Amino acid sequence: MIYSRLAFCAVGCALAAIVMSGCQTVRVRTFEMSRVAPHPGEVLKVDHIMILADVTGSTSERNVFRQEKSLLKAFVAAMPDLNYQMGFRSFAGGSQEDWMYVPLQTGTLEDLGGAAAGLRYLGGTTPLHEGVRVTGSEFEGRDGHAALLVFSDGRTHPHERVLKACEEVAYGHMGELCIYTVNVGYSKSGKALLEKMATVTGCGHAWQASEVSTPEGMEAMVREIFFAPGPEPEERTMVLPSEVLFDLDKAVLKPEGKAAVDRAVAEFRKQNLDYVVIEGHTCDLGSAAYNMDLSQRRANAVRSYMIEQGVDGGLITTEAYGESRPAVPNSGEPNRKLNRRAVIRYKFVD
Repeated sequence: MIYSRLAFCAVGCALAAIVMSGCQTVRVRTFEMSRVAPHPGEVLKVDHIMILADVTGSTSERNVFRQEKSLLKAFVAAMPDLNYQMGFRSFAGGSQEDWMYVPLQTGTLEDLGGAAAGLRYLGGTTPLHEGVRVTGSEFEGRDGHAALLVFSDGRTHPHERVLKACEEVAYGHMGELCIYTVNVGYSKSGKALLEKMATVTGCGHAWQASEVSTPEGMEAMVREIFFAPGPEPEERTMVLPSEVLFDLDKAVLKPEGKAAVDRAVAEFRKQNLDYVVIEGHTCDLGSAAYNMDLSQRRANAVRSYMIEQGVDGGLITTEAYGESRPAVPNSGEPNRKLNRRAVIRYKFVD
């Protein structure tokens, strides 16, 4: 009898756990964010961004609205303080006159912060398609790179109408438009819709609220939306004639040679260096072995002087070519003078 009661209690507890898990409220996470700045090598890719927030009836359930507002406030707090246009809308089942609205314009982070802090639940059915159309109309006729960020639980029907609205918004924009979504709800159907929305233009992303509910997760989302790798820096070249740098058949820098290298060092100080390569070259007078040794000693002399001037020696390498790589044919003294040279190749980090 005791065992049967225990078994009954165990089954009852299990059923209760299942029921309770099905009705579990969304956990509200609040955290502070500061402005996200680009990493070295990153550039701002967004010219315009509109944020769309769902404040319809379904968000009143299980703390969805509270979680959405918390994430929205964190996102706006983390938005980079750079030169792009930004705006905001909320949407609900009532009149559009009640929807919160900050028009797309430059330098409105303060206004967006106020809108996020003052976001109100309005209720009603979910006209997500209408919210997308109205918000997306801000992009019409603009070019550049645009982002539409949607906070919603995705609980609306039919889905096709929403996806059609996304296509129309992309068509009206003259440049690239990426749609990003954050699912703040718990509906499998809503999750599927928000994921589809993020694929309409081929460059968006869909997040679950749990993925961006920490400072690290939120920063990662902000970086994906706003930043992209910058163009790869190009290698630059500086050619210095040997007679400027050295006396005939010598590998000791002359005063005018030091002045020439000083100009190179001044260029290096303008940005962060990635590397410096010093090539030594000679004409064809003398043996090949001798010319190879001379070109190496001269390249080493330039490297040593650069280090004395504060350039990190770990960034500088030397290459000796002797007479093997003439710039022009060694057909006379004027050409031979051009072949006696030091070539400095360098590249900046960004």
